[in-house]
Amino acid sequence: MKDSIAKTPFDKAALAMKVIMIFNAIVLIITAIIHFVFFKFLKSFNGFVLTIYLIIWAVLFVLIEFSLLRTRTWFFFMNFGWGKALFLLFIGLLLVAAGKSVTWVDILSGVWFILCAVIFFIISMVHKDTEAEFVKDLLDGVEKKQQEKEAAAANRV
Repeated sequence: MKDSIAKTPFDKAALAMKVIMIFNAIVLIITAIIHFVFFKFLKSFNGFVLTIYLIIWAVLFVLIEFSLLRTRTWFFFMNFGWGKALFLLFIGLLLVAAGKSVTWVDILSGVWFILCAVIFFIISMVHKDTEAEFVKDLLDGVEKKQQEKEAAAANRV
C-alpha cells in the first residue's frame, strides 16, 4: 500500500484528502442530526456538548478545505496530513470513548475517523517533502487573496 501511495503525485493525494475531509464534515453533521432527532433525550450533558462540538468541527472542516475566513492560517496544523490525522484521531477517540453518551452512531463514526486518521498519517509520512511545499503554496495563495481584499476595501474608502 505504501508503494502505491508513494507513486501517487501529491496533488492527487491532497485532492483525495480534501474530498475525504468534506465527506467527514458531512458525516459529522449526519451524526449530530441523528443525535438530535433519534436520541431526543441525550443520555447526558456530555452527549449534548459533544453534539454541538460535532457541528462546530464540521463547519471548521468546510471552512478550512475551501480556504474561507483565513482558517488555513488560524488552524495551521490542519493544512498538513499529519495535522488532519491527529484531529481526526482526536474526534474518533472522543466519539468512541464519550462515556454514557456513546451510541451506535458514535462508534461507527469514531471507527471511520480513526481509519481516516491512519490513512492521512501514511499519506503525510510518504509525501512529507512535497507536502511542505504544497502547504506553503496554499498559504501564499490565502495571504495573496487577503491582501487583495484589503486593497479593494481601502480603495473603496
